[in-house]
Amino acid sequence: MAFVFLVCACGGGRGDDDDDDLPIPEATLAGQVGAEGWELAGGYTNAFLSEGEAEFFAELYAEQLEPCGFETPTRPHLIASIPKEPGEYSLSLSLNATFVIEGADGPENLVATDGRIVVDEVTESSVRGGMSVSYDDDNEVEGQFEVAVCADE
Repeated sequence: MAFVFLVCACGGGRGDDDDDDLPIPEATLAGQVGAEGWELAGGYTNAFLSEGEAEFFAELYAEQLEPCGFETPTRPHLIASIPKEPGEYSLSLSLNATFVIEGADGPENLVATDGRIVVDEVTESSVRGGMSVSYDDDNEVEGQFEVAVCADE
């Protein structure tokens, strides 16, 4: 009976733990968001939602929007928790990325906890690094990013 329990406790999940050791591609962050081809065109952090936190609340877009502005994206996009200190981080329930897609009844938020983020550099004006994030086959991205750090005004 204990053997059956042990087998069941080890099952489940996507089995991507081995992928955490794979290098993140040097290319621009790209992949699928909402089953559409997606490539990073710009992004920025939200000063208010990032204040006092260990991570930046960052929004990443496949369209060019005014950095630190109030424009609304017209395409699916990502929201990511990006640590404020350089290093390599595994995604979790508290450090995650959200695929924002258009569902049948309006926007849907698909929270991904599978993947990792590597922060290479943080300055007063930008954060740069790479990520590999997957929710499902229709929502997965990998590659390099650089987003503007917005100051609280």
